Amino acid sequence: MTHGFRRLPPPKSLLAFEASARNLSFTEAAKELNVTRVAVSRQVKQLEAHLGLELFVRGRSSIKLTRTGGRLSRAVNQGFQSIVDQIDAIEHTKEDSLVTIATTAGVSTYWLMPNIGRYRRINPKADFRLLVSHDLVNLVQSDVDIAIRYGPGTWPGTSSILLQRQQILP
Repeated sequence: MTHGFRRLPPPKSLLAFEASARNLSFTEAAKELNVTRVAVSRQVKQLEAHLGLELFVRGRSSIKLTRTGGRLSRAVNQGFQSIVDQIDAIEHTKEDSLVTIATTAGVSTYWLMPNIGRYRRINPKADFRLLVSHDLVNLVQSDVDIAIRYGPGTWPGTSSILLQRQQILP
């Protein structure tokens, strides 16, 4: 099976092209990328050779995008922005990986803690915060992700899953 990304030009060429197109200058692109002007020019030439098209009209002291260069510039910018957006989302996911669980002292001690311990052996990066209270928590208006309670499971505004049947004797 052939993947479409194998048809992509070298990433360095795309980076050099993007910086050059945005700045309309190989010199400014080189400063931004911390390489020489010759290196940027070479990468852009490599991209043009890969595509079989000219992307810039080169003047004595300036460059302009060709029509094709403008189209590619917009596409590369969108692609890079999509990558940046996904990286941001992934980084925020790391921050949001904390799961807050509200439960009673009995459930926490006798059921939840042993099960969290087993789960953490499987997934050591899992992070939990426990809110131990007998008060019912409004899941919508609090930072609680999950509530574990004794009872019939018919609390307004919630959906519930039966974890186990248990009789509590006096």
